[in-house]
Amino acid sequence: MSHHTAAYHLAVRHIKKNQEDIINEKFAHALMDNNNRDFWKEVKHIRSNHSTSVNFVDGMCDPCDIAGIFATKYQDLYSCVSYSSSDMSHIRQDITDSVAGAGYNVHCLFSKEDVINAIGRFAMLVMIFMYTSHCYSLVC
Repeated sequence: MSHHTAAYHLAVRHIKKNQEDIINEKFAHALMDNNNRDFWKEVKHIRSNHSTSVNFVDGMCDPCDIAGIFATKYQDLYSCVSYSSSDMSHIRQDITDSVAGAGYNVHCLFSKEDVINAIGRFAMLVMIFMYTSHCYSLVC
């Protein structure tokens, strides 16, 4: 085999092995050079993944019925913890008293980040509670 043929085959192997990196690098350089390009259109073209929707779920084939199945499952999932209205009223009052006791009033404002952080901490507490409740039910 000649030197040129060997070099050619080596280059082909290199390109096949590093094809994705080469494409991504060219894509990045093209975007840096031309800010008017549509980023997501280019990504979709490069990835060329054509996703199809499922036509049959739990015996249903109509998209509205399938959406209804998911809505029901999510409703069941997120409302599986029952509560008492009077207990919730007491909790709301305790929170109101705690907030007022900490010096906050009706003029106090919270940022979006404050709310997101509080929800994240609350979600973590709920997960810990559910985990410990599950462990307790396994022990008892």
